[in-house]
Amino acid sequence: MKIASIVPLKLNSRRLPNKNFLRLGDHPLARHIFDTLQAIEELNDIYCYCSQPQVMQLLSKSIRFLARPEKLDGDDIKANELFRYAIERIDADLIVLCHATAPFISSKTIKNLINAVK
Repeated sequence: MKIASIVPLKLNSRRLPNKNFLRLGDHPLARHIFDTLQAIEELNDIYCYCSQPQVMQLLSKSIRFLARPEKLDGDDIKANELFRYAIERIDADLIVLCHATAPFISSKTIKNLINAVK
């Protein structure tokens, strides 16, 4: 079974500008979830789903970039539309959706969720 993870990011946030890249400890907020995902052996691929490729400079080389059309960055875009675009472009049997705004979720919790779904 091929398992991938998607972390959607956008540079501009209406309520808290630049939130995904504000510092939390020694790193930008977004980096924490990627570090957690990299500790999960069950994941075949980890994707940063963003319209701005420059975010990859902040992440490990093992993270893959999934280009998101800028039209999907709008505040009026529904989640179904946003994630349908990504899911249709990833070759995986199971996709784990994680968010940069959940930096304290543990790799153990994600592993348990993967195993429960499997």
